[in-house]
Amino acid sequence: MAKHRSPPPVKALKMESGRRDRLKTPGGTTSDMGSKGIGESAVTPIKVGKVQRKSAQPVVSVTAEKCAIISGGPNTTARTVVTGPETTARVTAQQGTSIVTGPETTARVTAQEGTSIVTGPETTARVTAQEVTSIVTGPETTTGVTAQEGTSIVTDPETTARVTAQEGTSIITGPETTAGVTAQESTSIVTGPETTTGVTAQEGTSIVTGPETTARVTAQEGTSIVTGPETTARITAQEGTSIVTGPETTTGVTAQEGTSIITGPETTARVTAQEGTSIVTGPETTARVTAQGGTSIVIGPETTAGVTAQESTSIVTGPETTARFTAQEGTSIVTGPETTARITVQEGTSIVTGPETTTGVTAQEGTSIVTGPETIPGVTAQEGTIIVTGPETTARVTAQEGTSIVTGPETTARVTAQEGTSIVTGPETTAGVTAQEGTSIVTGPETTAGVTGQEGPGCHSSAVQ
Repeated sequence: MAKHRSPPPVKALKMESGRRDRLKTPGGTTSDMGSKGIGESAVTPIKVGKVQRKSAQPVVSVTAEKCAIISGGPNTTARTVVTGPETTARVTAQQGTSIVTGPETTARVTAQEGTSIVTGPETTARVTAQEVTSIVTGPETTTGVTAQEGTSIVTDPETTARVTAQEGTSIITGPETTAGVTAQESTSIVTGPETTTGVTAQEGTSIVTGPETTARVTAQEGTSIVTGPETTARITAQEGTSIVTGPETTTGVTAQEGTSIITGPETTARVTAQEGTSIVTGPETTARVTAQGGTSIVIGPETTAGVTAQESTSIVTGPETTARFTAQEGTSIVTGPETTARITVQEGTSIVTGPETTTGVTAQEGTSIVTGPETIPGVTAQEGTIIVTGPETTARVTAQEGTSIVTGPETTARVTAQEGTSIVTGPETTAGVTAQEGTSIVTGPETTAGVTGQEGPGCHSSAVQ
């Protein structure tokens, strides 16, 4: 390999008469381009024209109005290609090449490992990059990149980027950017504001989108997705995906086991969640959730939530929330104040409602229901259901055998109870009970109890002062 040496400054170049393949320098030396290619080194400022090599395979072929090429020989590293404005560049770059394109440049680059590419504004770049390539694109740039492992891609504003990235790729897009990315494992993608991203991400991918971003993401296991405010995200997420959405975000998520979803305020979320999914929604959020067993759902204030939850799902709603739930066995539902909840729950469900809450509940065996103050619950409860109502609550309950009902103060309770039901009413409560054999009813002070009871040794009512 010829040793690369920095050439002396070049003041002028002229073609030697009758020799089209030799260049004469001011010092009197010549460089043979016909037989050796660009051998030791050559510095060629060009005004207009084309640089060609005949006997050697060209490493760089550039057609330009204004162009400067500084290059070593075919087997020399540390090449630098700098193109001026309004330039068309076709570059096959070896290891260590640096490519810098000026404004209004069309660059088609095949880059080997260690290549650095920087494109100027209003540039069209088509790049096939090997491992450890660094690509930085300027504003108003169109880039099409196929990047190997370790590639770093940074796009400036108003850029259109279409990227196929291998494992270890880092992609950062600027504002007003359109990015279409197919990313392998361990890819990091950060998009700026007003960005449109279409991402297919493998395991370990991290995706962060800026404000006013449209993101369509298919994410494998271990993907982390963070969306900024005013973002539209369409996400299909595998097991272990973490999704965090910012305010004023629209998310459509199909999440596998272990997915974590956190939505910011003023967010519209449509989620299909598998077992082990965690969902947290911010205030003023609209959430449509289909959740498998083991899902945890936390809904913030002023949120509209529609949830279909499988076994062992946990649901917590904030204040001023409208929630519609279909919950399987083992589901826990906690609603905040000023919440409207319509719940169909299976065996083993626990429901806790906050103050000023309206709940409509159809509960299977083993359901626990606790209602807060100023709550209106409508409950159809199976065997083993526990219902506790807070103060100023209106409860309409149809209870099966083994149901326990405890009402708080200033509560109106309408109960149809099967055999073995226990009813305890608080002070200033109006209770209307139709009780089967074996029902126990205990009323508090200043309580009005209207009881229709069947005969049996356990059917009684007592006033507790």
